[in-house]
Amino acid sequence: MALTAVVLNRLHKTHQVATRVVNAQQMYGGGYSAINSRDHATAGSRGLSQAWASTAEQIPLGLAQRNVLGDTAATVPPESEVTIEDSIIESVTVTGATTIATQGATVYLSDDNTLTLTRPARGTPAGVITRYRTGSVNDVLLFGLSTLLAIAYGGHGQERECLGSMDFATLPAGLADIQTGLVMAYHGRLLTFSCMVDVAGAGAGATAAINLEIDGVNVTGGVLTITLANTVKGARIAATAITGAAVFGEGSVIDIEVAVGNVAFTAGRANLFLEIESLPGV
Repeated sequence: MALTAVVLNRLHKTHQVATRVVNAQQMYGGGYSAINSRDHATAGSRGLSQAWASTAEQIPLGLAQRNVLGDTAATVPPESEVTIEDSIIESVTVTGATTIATQGATVYLSDDNTLTLTRPARGTPAGVITRYRTGSVNDVLLFGLSTLLAIAYGGHGQERECLGSMDFATLPAGLADIQTGLVMAYHGRLLTFSCMVDVAGAGAGATAAINLEIDGVNVTGGVLTITLANTVKGARIAATAITGAAVFGEGSVIDIEVAVGNVAFTAGRANLFLEIESLPGV
């Protein structure tokens, strides 16, 4: 029903929330906390909070303000108070952030107290380094709940792009670009390169190697080798690990290049895919 009068009691402070804690789970003040979503694998913890563990279906929440031990059987179950605004935490260790060059870098949380530049197997950007101090000690801006939700709805800063199809039988015999001029619209990093075989390869002894370039410079790693043996219809072929020269900016151009030319492919087709991490800035 529509309002017929002003209801001011709907206005509450927004910098903290209180959530019930998973039974027997210890929450520590200053530790990062999460809510287990309604899709969480453990039925007894759905909707309740616990220490962030970067596990499936956890929703990052913010910094817990005091120590709480969960007791869902209590008459009044204890609640954890959590700050959900953006917060700067000072002089904390960030694994991998050992020079001023990492100032502004994206930070991840692998558990409730471990900050790192390396994205966990399951993870979302948790903040950025705002000040380098010494060694691996930095100041970090931790994102609040609103920011974290926006990042989550946008894909956690990652996306996959289909670069189109590659016809094995028409690959050039020598070093040459096969697709050129994919103009990037933002600042980011290439994470993985792969293909999915749509039409099985044919041709005795057939082989070729494909790699990527950013603004004319070869990406380090990321070499996709296709052979008669691995081009079975429906197969996913992964390139070697991308280890360097993989960062691009707005306006950068990505090309796909044959590094080792076609040898005897007479048929076959695959769709090419890139996994990309978006980064702050342009």
